Amino acid sequence: MVLSADIMRLMKQMMGVQIISMTDNAKHTAIGGIGLSSVFFVIYAVYCITGYTGVYHNYITVGLFALWLFMAFVEDNRSFVKAVENKTFIWAALFILYYLITSLFFGDIVNTLEYIAVYIMLFSCVFQYSYYRSRNRISEIRFILFIISAAWIIVAIRAILFYEANPSAARTLASDFYAYGNLAIGGGYAIAFGSALLSVYLFDLCLNKTFKKTGTKIFLLAAVAILFYLLVKTESTLTLIACALGLAAAIIRKMLLSRDGGASVKTVVFAGIIFLALVLILFNLQDIGEWMVRVTADGIDNVILRRINKVGEKLMYMGTGETYENYVDERLSYVYQSIETFFKNPVFGVGWKYGNMFDALEANGVGMHSALCDALAQHGVIGAVPFIMFFVKALRKECRVNCNTYIITMLFMVFVNPFEYFHVYSAMFILIPMIDMLAERSNTSDNN
Repeated sequence: MVLSADIMRLMKQMMGVQIISMTDNAKHTAIGGIGLSSVFFVIYAVYCITGYTGVYHNYITVGLFALWLFMAFVEDNRSFVKAVENKTFIWAALFILYYLITSLFFGDIVNTLEYIAVYIMLFSCVFQYSYYRSRNRISEIRFILFIISAAWIIVAIRAILFYEANPSAARTLASDFYAYGNLAIGGGYAIAFGSALLSVYLFDLCLNKTFKKTGTKIFLLAAVAILFYLLVKTESTLTLIACALGLAAAIIRKMLLSRDGGASVKTVVFAGIIFLALVLILFNLQDIGEWMVRVTADGIDNVILRRINKVGEKLMYMGTGETYENYVDERLSYVYQSIETFFKNPVFGVGWKYGNMFDALEANGVGMHSALCDALAQHGVIGAVPFIMFFVKALRKECRVNCNTYIITMLFMVFVNPFEYFHVYSAMFILIPMIDMLAERSNTSDNN
């Protein structure tokens, strides 16, 4: 492409380096099949996963990303350009352009550039996976996957230990990132959101993949247990529910499909049981609510039990005409707020009116508790469509996997939770597709 050639020439002039071929790069930058760019990448990714709360956190993150970007281009410019040249990044570019234009109306240039940098780093998770997939070095993929996965589990365990000593600390960190000084426990809710997706995918993988070594499945299930327990200790009720829905969906899909991939006799029986169960539940919601309140009455000091208690109270009053309000109403009101704002400003949203300043979002009708509805309210159809299409294209093409039940968890979370965290994007667009790639290669080698 002419545009790609122009970009290549421009980058040569700006960086003042000679671009060499992949073959020559392999001689100069690869050690044991692992390039220097992958070393810089894992340093950057691990630092982001730790969620370190130091004062210079943002500057270090941007610096490490820029260093990796430079090294990746120098080391393998062909894979670099190939990773950029896809429709997924057209949507990302359109969203960033819209964000830039609308932010500069009433916002300041520093704030605008900070958020654009954040979006670039988040969207780049797809690019990073595409880059290393294009390089096609299994040793490099394994190196990246092993280091990042190990770091994730270590940070998760550190977070669990911290929450044991400081209950509800994740809620505090959500409102004040520096509340506990310098920490490296995954940034509170950030690692919980990503862990929910990872745990569902790993569980789905265990159900549908036959491993040569029994220890592999045991290790994966242990990782699922650690990540799920992290959600419990984080006390993010909706994230826990989203994860549980994904795990249940993985089991149901496994039961509904026969070995040849078609529907079996069990499908009809199981579907009938599910239908009858749903009917019984719908006709007994108030009784179920009373039971939930009764069994959690003595444990409301725990955040999750307290939330379950409130949900039970909500069910007790359902259909009675009472004006009772609790946590359920409060949480949904944030979603309704964004939907209402969107319907009043459907084309451009309200973000442009105040330069997309984060502190002004809630005051201008953005609920701040639903990634999907908030995007519609803030950016309108013009800005939200490319943002949504980025996810659609990435999940359907660039980062598509076989065990994809985790998408159910993702859809639930984007409707009731904020979602713009490195942990979430890296789970969906780096770790999960890399694991799936290795699993597929393992299946291929077994069949040959």
